[in-house]
Amino acid sequence: MPLVALHGLAVAFWIGSFWPLAVLLRTEPPSESLRLVRRFSGWAVPAVAALLLAGAGLSAVQLADPRAILTTAYGQIWTGKIVCALALLALAAVNRWRLTPRLETMGGQAAARLRASVHTEMVVAALVVLFTAGLGTTPPPRTQAPPVFAEKPAGFSTAVVARGRTAIVTVTPATPGANRVELRLTGPDGAPVDALEVSAELALPAAGIEGITRPLPKLAPGVYAADGVTLPVAGAWAVRLDALVSDFEKVPFRAAVPIGR
Repeated sequence: MPLVALHGLAVAFWIGSFWPLAVLLRTEPPSESLRLVRRFSGWAVPAVAALLLAGAGLSAVQLADPRAILTTAYGQIWTGKIVCALALLALAAVNRWRLTPRLETMGGQAAARLRASVHTEMVVAALVVLFTAGLGTTPPPRTQAPPVFAEKPAGFSTAVVARGRTAIVTVTPATPGANRVELRLTGPDGAPVDALEVSAELALPAAGIEGITRPLPKLAPGVYAADGVTLPVAGAWAVRLDALVSDFEKVPFRAAVPIGR
């Protein structure tokens, strides 16, 4: 906000001076015009310096990344404004160091040329204002959401029903390498089932990998899991979980678990 205020005040001073300068160059004698123009120049130099510093600070904040100049609508409008602002600075430099000194030697002819240059500045300044209005209605890059990159899979989970029991099978992170295999077992009423023994067998026939069997120790009522189960390659792994729910009943659960890359 302070940068916006400083930038606005400097612009108001600079652009607001164009019409009075054009009028005095038309109505006042060259000697008086020279005095007033030089007086204006004394104020204009620090005002333009403040304008440039505030503008640079605002650009750095709003653009955030130089690549946004070419890749965003805001950056393209900003580029148009900067081109016009540079043209204004070039005209101001010509006025200060070339045309103004001629008021002393060339009189009315120099005043006419300087007045024409001021009129040109008015036109360019109008374009600057137009581009500034475009910036005010275009979201700057700093407000745009950063690109979202795909994260590694957080795991895979599926529900399997067999003989009235439901098993929630979860493999984490479901990528080649060490994984956690977890089974949550519930009965028909939804209550946890405490099995006497649970084991998991994982195979990938398409890659010629025979079943890898691991016991799943009990962690909590109805919860069985094992860490460090190695699944060496990606693919659709066939998982069989056997839950011995009593001395005489074993419930098999089968699921396909995709292991990503």
